[in-house]
Amino acid sequence: MILLCLGLVSAQISQEWEFCHTGPCQCNHGDNEVVCEDVTITDIYLWQHFPANLNRVVLRNNDIDKFPPNFFSAKRLENLVQLFIDDNPLTELDARDFLTAPLLQFLQLENSQLTELPEDLLMHLQNLQTLRLLNNNLLKSLPDCLLYGLKYLTDIRLEHNHMISHIPRRFFWGPENINYISLNNNSALTSDSIPYDVCHSSNTIAHFRLAYSPKVTILKNTWFKNLNGASKVIVGFHGSGIQTIERGAFDGISNVDSVNLNANDLSAEGIPDDLFNHIANVEDPVVVYMRSNPRLTSYPPACNVEGVTCDI
Repeated sequence: MILLCLGLVSAQISQEWEFCHTGPCQCNHGDNEVVCEDVTITDIYLWQHFPANLNRVVLRNNDIDKFPPNFFSAKRLENLVQLFIDDNPLTELDARDFLTAPLLQFLQLENSQLTELPEDLLMHLQNLQTLRLLNNNLLKSLPDCLLYGLKYLTDIRLEHNHMISHIPRRFFWGPENINYISLNNNSALTSDSIPYDVCHSSNTIAHFRLAYSPKVTILKNTWFKNLNGASKVIVGFHGSGIQTIERGAFDGISNVDSVNLNANDLSAEGIPDDLFNHIANVEDPVVVYMRSNPRLTSYPPACNVEGVTCDI
């Protein structure tokens, strides 16, 4: 009887994937994913069958300006775990679009035409762990409460969104277990764009990156406060325009692994002599990368402290 049941389940799964292949999208049974690329959302809605318990859906270049009502429930995607929405002319997106995708853990929104995000956009995605907002070049601002209630969110990447000029004061206050923050390649961000205690005194943060941001010229001592977690913290500011680092800029991080300051505009005058005293670790030296700073022509005194290794 058990073998018969297993056989019936296997046959049903096979039939579902065979049915999937009759639609316009690419169905990858082994990866448990369906990739809909260069297929209109209308054709997807009308003709594509999605197997039950599907893990990943990629929607790329589908001429989506807004989702059809109840798209995820109509297409039986209530159990979806990963969703990529890339290269679509989205101008409207709201919380109702995700109402019937409550198990989603990974959401990527790349190269849309959105100019703003509703503050309650993610309210139904209580299981979300990773959020990527990439290359949304018309996106002008972020709601300060966008991440509220997302207690499982650990990884957020806001990259290549060139009109965002400000990170809201309370933006990272919602997630309790944030581990990875990347603000790379947001060319409108300046040193004044980063709020006081940007990580909200997190004890779980392990990576913070603010790289390739040419208008960031001062690394401020107000950004990091009370980061006292057990994990080693990697901070990266490479490829930006940093000329000056304020005294005590890293004092709020108790357990630093490395600091990447490569390819900035630093000089010895812009580096306080006691900059690394607080984070120095004799047993496990902190590595500070300072290559490709043309005006840094000599070994800065800040590096002459036991427990710090500078790579210049």
